[in-house]
Amino acid sequence: MEKIPFIICGEQKTGEHQVLEFGPKENRTKICLPEITESDIRQINKSDMQAMHELSIDEIISFYSKVGRLWNSTTYEKREELVDLTCAVTGYSKEMVELGMKQICGVLTKEYLEATVQSDLGDKRLLDEWITRAESSVHCQPRGKALHILAGNVPVVGITSILRGSLTKNVNIVKMSNRDVITPSYFAQAFYDIDPEHPITKTTSVIYWPHTNQEMFSKILSFVNVVCTWGGHDAVQETRRNAPQGVELLEFGPRRGMHLIGKEAFSELNKTTIKAAHDLTLFDQECCYSPQMSFVEGDVNKYAESFAKSLEEENARLPKGYGDPKFHANITNARMYSKFRGHKVHTSAKTEWTIIVADNIEDFPTHPLGRTIFIVPVKDLIESLVHIGPETQVVAIEPYERSVDLREHLTLRGVDRITHLGKMGYFAVGAPHEGMYPLSRMVRWVKMRQ
Repeated sequence: MEKIPFIICGEQKTGEHQVLEFGPKENRTKICLPEITESDIRQINKSDMQAMHELSIDEIISFYSKVGRLWNSTTYEKREELVDLTCAVTGYSKEMVELGMKQICGVLTKEYLEATVQSDLGDKRLLDEWITRAESSVHCQPRGKALHILAGNVPVVGITSILRGSLTKNVNIVKMSNRDVITPSYFAQAFYDIDPEHPITKTTSVIYWPHTNQEMFSKILSFVNVVCTWGGHDAVQETRRNAPQGVELLEFGPRRGMHLIGKEAFSELNKTTIKAAHDLTLFDQECCYSPQMSFVEGDVNKYAESFAKSLEEENARLPKGYGDPKFHANITNARMYSKFRGHKVHTSAKTEWTIIVADNIEDFPTHPLGRTIFIVPVKDLIESLVHIGPETQVVAIEPYERSVDLREHLTLRGVDRITHLGKMGYFAVGAPHEGMYPLSRMVRWVKMRQ
């Protein structure tokens, strides 16, 4: 059994009070976690917010840049342990976890962090100084304590949430998901390895409690000032119901992605489907940006055949991880249902990937995910709009030039991000997230008349 520590204001705490099991029956991984005591809660509540406030934004960025260099180092003694445990707990392949590590190290750079602050707030000096705007002097104060309720499906997302808390000089309280009780804990352990006395180290707490423990949830919620909640519909709704009045709530709930493939893409079909396959493969389609449907102008069967070959290649590069037997059953049921309805179905030998081509979108069963995509033929990409609404987070368009004609239609219907094919899982610096600039909501904008 592996003991994974909680981090209570920078200090590690281990125990065997909670045991979580992961993986196939014949090779289970058991993770032991401690319990959260009343003393722990009091200590978290008393976190030194003033110490965070006194840090300059440059000092915060410098600290996280050091963490990034440490995590990117092949000589860091905890790195291999982190990767192996993340594979065991999440079920992702080692190749996928290594890609996730690369993404995390990509955001832990001075350039990325500075650009994030500058784009979200307009001027990073607002965090340290009072800046004149028209007739006012304006400043950004931290809200206080930030609770991050993580989903655990994409490692870089949880790290990004923690970064946002620190970049706004808030104290971070991280509630890990049982989907990934490894990455956030090891991330905070790296703080200690960099500088055990640093204010970020000494004010960061990383803990876990089962979603059924409403008492613990209520106790933590009672003293936080901002909540970033990630996950499915039920998780987001639960936070919304329980968050006290006056607590700023940032919701990152369930969404989906789509591909729009124009007829021009057939001139280089292999390049097109290689990019499309990468979008579908990332984190085994468990992301809010993962494509679930593809609307294609032209010969959909030709497109599907090329897509199938590209998925075989991508699966060799980024193998699919372990999935619960029910997960595989859902994919098998979707295949059988689609064949019964007369749809053209392309599949891997097992359940690594599935392509379903259908004329009528109403015939689709519930989406099983697991690298499954439904392809719909259209005469013009504009026809896809009736199937796009606020539930659609990201749309990738090929060729990208077609986005100019579609962007107003797509974003009016609720789409937050339009991107290149093959880039759905990669976020451009300076871009808003889910229709907002999160840092601007994690601070209090204060002013003083000139």
